[in-house]
Order: sequence, then C-alpha cells, then structure tokens
Amino acid sequence: MNVVAFNGSARLDGNTAILLKTALSELEHEGIQTELIQLAKESLQGCGACFRCFKQKDGQCSVDTDPVNEYIAKMAASDGILAGSPVYFADVTANMKALIERCGMVARANGDLYQRKIGAGVVAVRRGGAIHAFNTLNHFFTIGQMIIVARATGTSGSAERPGRCPLTRRASRPWNGWVRTWPGAEETECVSYVLRPTASCKARPAPIRALGLAIASTAPPATITVFSSCGSG
Repeated sequence: MNVVAFNGSARLDGNTAILLKTALSELEHEGIQTELIQLAKESLQGCGACFRCFKQKDGQCSVDTDPVNEYIAKMAASDGILAGSPVYFADVTANMKALIERCGMVARANGDLYQRKIGAGVVAVRRGGAIHAFNTLNHFFTIGQMIIVARATGTSGSAERPGRCPLTRRASRPWNGWVRTWPGAEETECVSYVLRPTASCKARPAPIRALGLAIASTAPPATITVFSSCGSG
C-alpha cells in the first residue's frame, strides 16, 4: 500500500512539511510506502473550465505546462492521499487550491478516480482560519467520494515562526479512544491527535485497517497520527 502527501506551503520544509512528515513516518512504521511532494517551487494554474477532461476522458488535464498531470497519476495510483497547507487569508494556499481544482475535476470526469481512497488533511495555522482551510481540504475528499480520516475536536494550534513545530511527545492522555499529544516546545501550542488500536478497529475493512490513515494498525501499541495543525507555514 502507498500514500502520497502534498505540501501546499510556499516554504520548503516548513511547519506544514514537519506535520506531514510526522504523519508519514507513522505510516512508514506500519510498512506503508509514502511519498511527499512539495509545491513550493511550483506555480500551478487553476482550472480554466474548458471541460476537455470530460470530453477526452484520458485521466489528464488539458493544461500540460505544469506537473499537475503527474500529480493526478500519483493520486490515482495511491491508496491514500494527504493534503497539507498553511492558512493564507483563512484558506489554503493558491497552489493547493489549484491542485484541488484540477485534480478533482479530472477525477470527476473520469469516473471518480479517487473513490474509496483514504484522505486526510493537515493544516498549519498562525492564528485563525484553520477550520475554513481544513474544510476546503475535506471538500476535496468528499467530492471525490473518498473516506475521510476521523478527527477529534480542537484541532488548531499555533507557532510564531517557520520551523517552530517540533513534535516531541512530552505528555499524552487517553480521551474517548484518542490520545491527545502535546509537543515539547515552550513557544508552540500544537496539538496532534493519534488513534490507538481498539477492538472495534479489527472489525473494519482490511484495506482501511492496513492503510492506517483511517484507523490504526491492529498491532498495539502503534499509534497513527491522523490530524495535526501548527502555525506559520
């Protein structure tokens, strides 16, 4: 099984990348292949509403001047998709929105390419706007008929500067089947939610159980990060 993650931040290896890499490391620990794609050096074009993808039905966008068609193929070949973005004006970045528009449109035009795949959103936030940005990512998953990773409440955090998002596990406590994990940096108030294996997990469909994005591996004491948020890109 494999999971592809997209970092929509304008910064390479910033806080959004830290969060995505943390989630991917948990999946790798469970034997799942992962790939992180960072959009910082790209300038992706939004959907032009030409609808050629509906006419051609070849699984590609008509715009071939950027790597979006490569990203569409990676999403289609994956078992799970992580989408991460910092909060820019209470929403995702322009590159992430362009990725959502074109990858989502081509998928719809070609029989819902991402149907029943697992999707999870990661949002980095300095102050407000995290929920709006998180909803944008989730809309991409729901429109594509994907299975969204469940989350607990209170999923926003903050960091003052880039890179101020260490995820050292200082303390954790069980909460309604979840574990709330607080990072160790004094200047950071990030929260990471992870799901511990429970008896109910074993009854879930094998592909979801094995992927670990939606529910953790049945082999305790593994924990899977399903959503994190931290600020400043």
